[in-house]
Amino acid sequence: MEQWCRKVLVGVALLLCVVLSVCGEVWRQDFTFKNRDAADHDYWCAAFSIPSNATSLIGFHPIIPQHTAHHLILRGCANSEHTTPHKCGTMASCDKGQILYAWAHGATDLALPDRVGYYIKAFKYVQLEAHYGKDVVKTDEPIGLGLKLSTATPERYATLLVFASSYSLLPPGHPQFEITESCRFGGANHQPLNAFAFRTHSHETATRIWGKTTDSFHTEKILGDRNPQLPQIFVPLQNEVVIHGGDKIDAFCIYNTTSLKGPMHIGFTVNDEMCNLYVLGWTNRYQGTMLCSSHNLYQQ
Repeated sequence: MEQWCRKVLVGVALLLCVVLSVCGEVWRQDFTFKNRDAADHDYWCAAFSIPSNATSLIGFHPIIPQHTAHHLILRGCANSEHTTPHKCGTMASCDKGQILYAWAHGATDLALPDRVGYYIKAFKYVQLEAHYGKDVVKTDEPIGLGLKLSTATPERYATLLVFASSYSLLPPGHPQFEITESCRFGGANHQPLNAFAFRTHSHETATRIWGKTTDSFHTEKILGDRNPQLPQIFVPLQNEVVIHGGDKIDAFCIYNTTSLKGPMHIGFTVNDEMCNLYVLGWTNRYQGTMLCSSHNLYQQ
């Protein structure tokens, strides 16, 4: 009987090890900072060490006091010179930085699909970049993100494809003025990206942002289509869209500029406009964030 019990205990222990290696320990850790010195249009940044036992990042919980941030960007960094809050302008210092997540008005929690996660072991730090809006309210409340972390290695590696337009000016007086950002998705041997969600970002004059992919047979698939005046959440695609190496990828931003009294810049402040489409997907092997800008695809 004693020998049988030992065998049962050994079997349970082995099963527990298997379960923990696949599912891992999961917990939420808040990465926040306080800043009473922030003023309208400011960019402030802070970097945080990633726990040594964290292997994957699988969820995001915004911690945003009202009337403070216009948007928040999370990057993974190989190293960072600044671990205390500091005014960082529009060019945050983040060694080999990769955008992992972006928050803007109305966005709520984001949980990645089962078996999908960012391979957070690729970084030593995460960096928060807070862009403050107009009429900022001074507060002692923390701002940042609660990150859902896991000790398990992701089965599918989360990857972000970011479209950022470099178009300089929007002319006034147009009910529908369109700008386009287009790139070629890697070479023929580039591993496929399985897109499952998207997010749009602009300011007050944009009425529609959408994207598409076109393969070598001229088959088009939509990468998302949404009015950016709605809450800027990551919206699940109805069906996953597989982007293959060599496919053409496009993002379109449409603006109503009839209320403008003069040209408006595409820029970094809340008085400018923006044209951003974020496409969230997964790959079978680890791959960094990709940025489509100026008709070039950059591997971050």
